[in-house]
Amino acid sequence: MDRDQLAGEIAEHYRHLRDYRYSEKYSGEDKTVFTAPDQRYWLVVEQMAEQIMQARLSDENGVVTAWDNYDTSGGRITLCEAVRRSENGQEKISFTADELKEIHRIEDGQGTGMTYKDGAVYSAAGKMCRLSEESCAELCATAGRVYGVSSLSARLERAGRRAEKRNMPEREQRREGQEQGGHRRAATDGHNLSR
Repeated sequence: MDRDQLAGEIAEHYRHLRDYRYSEKYSGEDKTVFTAPDQRYWLVVEQMAEQIMQARLSDENGVVTAWDNYDTSGGRITLCEAVRRSENGQEKISFTADELKEIHRIEDGQGTGMTYKDGAVYSAAGKMCRLSEESCAELCATAGRVYGVSSLSARLERAGRRAEKRNMPEREQRREGQEQGGHRRAATDGHNLSR
C-alpha cells in the first residue's frame, strides 16, 4: 500500500467523529489532510518513519488535541501509541498499545481478567481520569475501531446482516416458487370446481 492508501485507511478510524474528507488543497507530498465539511476540524496523517504514520486531530480552534501513531509494517495498520491532551490542556498523556487494548476490552465489555492494580489496566485507568469526557469517549471509540467492533450487539447485528445477504437469493427463489405454486393450486382448484 502506498502512503495515500494507508492515510485513507487510517482516516477511516476517525470518521465516527466527523465526516472527514480528503483535502487536495491542504495535502502535500509529506502529509495527507482530511477536513470536516466546515473545515474547522482537521485530521492530518503524516509519515513519521519508514513504517510509522501519525494521525493528528485538531479541535475547532486549530489546536492539536490527539496524536496517534500507527505501525504499518507487515501490511497491517496497528495503533501503537495514542497521545491526548489533558483536560486542563497543560500536559500530553501517552497511552501504549497494551493500554489501548485494555481500554478497548473494557469498553467492549469483555473484561480483562485483570484487576485495576495490574499493569496496563491500572495505568490506563489512571491516565483516562486526567482526560476530558469528550477526549476519553473519542479515545475509547478509536481504540474500538482499531482493535475490532466495539460491542457484542454490534457484532451480532453485523453477522445478522451478512447472513441475511447470503440468504436473500435463496429466500427470493422460495418466495417466487410459492407464488407460482399458489397460482397453480388456485388454477387447479378452480378447474376441479368447474367439473
